Amino acid sequence: MSKLVMWLDAYSAMSPVDPLRLRKIASKYPDDHDITTAWKEVESDVWDIARIPSMSPEINRLSKILGVLKQVLMFIGLIVFTIYIIGSALGALDSLGKYGAFVFAIIFIAAYMAGFGSYFYLDRKLNRMVIACYNEHSGEISKQRKHVKQVNQRLIDRMAAEIRLRRASPQKYKFTLLQKDYSNIIVEKEQSDSTFVVTIKGGRRVDAAKD
Repeated sequence: MSKLVMWLDAYSAMSPVDPLRLRKIASKYPDDHDITTAWKEVESDVWDIARIPSMSPEINRLSKILGVLKQVLMFIGLIVFTIYIIGSALGALDSLGKYGAFVFAIIFIAAYMAGFGSYFYLDRKLNRMVIACYNEHSGEISKQRKHVKQVNQRLIDRMAAEIRLRRASPQKYKFTLLQKDYSNIIVEKEQSDSTFVVTIKGGRRVDAAKD
């Protein structure tokens, strides 16, 4: 893995407020001074920010529902197939005649679509609730957010310097941020969950194969 790809892996993780993910990423690169130093600087801040949504009973409840629903979606095919086998063995499906398998195929598709649709809707709802919670408690974590942003900017600047030094194509090294008011970046697109896909400003934007 090239050093740029290693940094991309780490820097992309610096935006989402997920302390466990950040810790895991940092532990993968114990010999990289930039990554380990950045994590040590922001660890307590990230934990303070991440704790805010857990103060809401509604968010905790919806998060648990999504966790259960995700597990159900993973095994819904097996569940429907098991019901079909047991029903066939017990003769409970005889009344459906030769269309029994077709009916269960429809049931499987309908159940999966309903489950996936519910998960998508509830996940979007959870994201909106978390954003609203952070807005409500913004004053409590303003200092931590400012510090994390400063460290993020330092990492972005370091990555930008490396890309320019190597005359690499920034398009090869896209990453995501929760805010777009950083210097040294170009916003490529805004995703549906209010994250921004960005690249480093400047450098060669073509002929990436030479990197």
